[in-house]
Amino acid sequence: YRSTASNPDPQTKRKAIGLSTGEQLLAAVDQALQLDDHLRWEVQNSGIEPVPSEVPPVVPADFDWSKIPTQWAGERARTVDRLDKLLTEAGSAYEVNWSLPPRLDHRLDPTVDELLTRTITNSPSTAGKRLSDAKRHIYGLRPDPTAAYREAVRAVEEVACPLVLEKAAAASSATLGTVRNHLRDAPDKWQFVLLDNDGEGSVQPLVAMLDRLWTGQVSRHGGGRNSRDQTLAEGEAAVHLAATLVYLLGAGTLKRRKGSI
Repeated sequence: YRSTASNPDPQTKRKAIGLSTGEQLLAAVDQALQLDDHLRWEVQNSGIEPVPSEVPPVVPADFDWSKIPTQWAGERARTVDRLDKLLTEAGSAYEVNWSLPPRLDHRLDPTVDELLTRTITNSPSTAGKRLSDAKRHIYGLRPDPTAAYREAVRAVEEVACPLVLEKAAAASSATLGTVRNHLRDAPDKWQFVLLDNDGEGSVQPLVAMLDRLWTGQVSRHGGGRNSRDQTLAEGEAAVHLAATLVYLLGAGTLKRRKGSI
């Protein structure tokens, strides 16, 4: 599926309400990928292997395997990999996401995608799962910004609540909002790794990020005057802000000052 615009804006491309024939086809492909248990098994268990035709009949002891191209070991996974290459060559706005279950996602800048994926992989399992779900909701074939924002907030809570409010987290009473309030009201108890002009590790930068993520979730409660679903731009911003916070909090950049309780 190739966009008909010469230089389509990513936000504009994803605002169409109706589905074109090409999008209907991609939706069917996406559903087939997610429901294919054999494909899921191959991705999870078969891994990759050297392309047999590129391996010499007799392999020298000092053979450089890193120069040999690889492929998926499973036939079905190789078929989906060919689909992914066709989408790339066609300039499609979509690509195959190989996380389980495999699916079609909107194409991200490779550097941004790598950073997001690395954060998901290296995060505590619960936070990583939440962040992965948030990414799927915002970059899947049919984006759901409200769900993406919700999972982004939960991903940060998985790391921030037990770190800052351990007892409240154990009692399931801590939220991103209570974490923000504690850091804002008791800044002398905590130190951020980056120093300010006074040589102090003020937690204000973290408080500002937590506050914006928390207050920006206008879909959290229904019935309010300003309550509504999140926009696509809000969902994307929340996912990437959450990824930054999950990384920073998980990497030990926020520490309790010595002597504080």
